[in-house]
Amino acid sequence: MKLKIASLTLLLLLVVTIIGADGKRITIPRDHVRVRYGPNTEYVVISHLNRGDQVEYIGRDHTGDWIKVDLDGIQGWVSADFVVGLEVDVMQLPIVEDQIARVLVDTLNVRSDPLYDALIVGKVSRDVILTLTGRDDGGEWIRVQNGTLSGWVVRVHLSIPDEAYFMRLPLISRAHTPTPIPTETGETLLP
Repeated sequence: MKLKIASLTLLLLLVVTIIGADGKRITIPRDHVRVRYGPNTEYVVISHLNRGDQVEYIGRDHTGDWIKVDLDGIQGWVSADFVVGLEVDVMQLPIVEDQIARVLVDTLNVRSDPLYDALIVGKVSRDVILTLTGRDDGGEWIRVQNGTLSGWVVRVHLSIPDEAYFMRLPLISRAHTPTPIPTETGETLLP
């Protein structure tokens, strides 16, 4: 009988359970589960969870591969591979991911408009995590935010997981007045 109780207890620890309708909590089934800043193994580990730890879950990423959790006010992401036995399919959880990306170059210029000649409003360094807030209709520029800094950066300088991730960003069309080009005769031409 004791063996059956011990087996049942172990089984309960291996299965993620939902407790209550308000506080959706899960129990972690194994030791050393990494909690990451974003929903991808490229993101820094911000904490670890161990077998039996209970945390509130918030939702999932767009692929269903990652579950966002709350660790007493600190939010992070756990691989769905370590979350088994949900009473609902992971894909039925709400998508809650902030669209974020890591800077891939040493210094990245943040510009006022999605143009190479636009005013540089700030710079960010390699490995800084930026929140993505939109994209241009040409597919080359992404609108980003980092604290109070907000502007446009070239897409190729960010760690964008896939095209679907990029296409889910809101399309931001910006009317741009071309910069006049002075000529030797004093006239100005518009490109």
